[in-house]
Amino acid sequence: MESIIQVLMDSYNVRKLDKECNDKTCETTPTKKIFVYEYKKFSKKGIVSLYLCEEHVKSVRGFIKKLRDANPKMVIEREITELGR
Repeated sequence: MESIIQVLMDSYNVRKLDKECNDKTCETTPTKKIFVYEYKKFSKKGIVSLYLCEEHVKSVRGFIKKLRDANPKMVIEREITELGR
């Protein structure tokens, strides 16, 4: 089973925080915040907050699929918020 951290590091550069798009190849300003979390008995356990530009928001679907494949017992969801930049 692949760890959540490994899937995250393979997919995004989170060291950029919210200053630049977290996609490894992008340097634009992010427009959306994607909060990825594990749903457990009526509560949310945060996994990561990603900051992505409009072009790379769609890549989150593939990332969540990888997380679910690596951890099939986890219920993983996401919330997308506009940053208003």
